Amino acid sequence: SSGYPARVFSLRPGQVFDFVGAYFSVAWERAEGETLIVEGWREGGPVYRDEVTLSHLGPVWLQADYRGIDELRLSTLHYWQFTTDDMLFRLPPEE
Repeated sequence: SSGYPARVFSLRPGQVFDFVGAYFSVAWERAEGETLIVEGWREGGPVYRDEVTLSHLGPVWLQADYRGIDELRLSTLHYWQFTTDDMLFRLPPEE
């Protein structure tokens, strides 16, 4: 990744999802203490926001519990690259 913002969204118009949480970290010692910005968006506007301090020594779990969003945005304050693992999402049942 370039360190620039990443987005997760549905290709189905009107489809919402829940973002449960994920592990996040940075891979380089020089990036120690970088701030990850996590935002949940719905219908073009922000509805959730968290800031997480990252470490190269190990991952940090963010228990987000963002419900009914249509876009998840991930970025860092200084454009350092971040890593993520075990991202958990919930989708509503198909009708």
